[in-house]
Amino acid sequence: MSQELYFNIITFDLPDKPITFYLSKEKIGNAQKLYKTKFPTNIEDLFPGIKRRKS
Repeated sequence: MSQELYFNIITFDLPDKPITFYLSKEKIGNAQKLYKTKFPTNIEDLFPGIKRRKS
């Protein structure tokens, strides 16, 4: 059986307190884009109209 496996290692220290991540519909500075496939299935409930927006 042939498989294509990927192993990504990103080292980091666990934070001492929770980190807040912010999302925006507008481009802000050096913000990074997210792929729509990475959105949760209920993204339309969180951000109405986001699936209609073309970026």
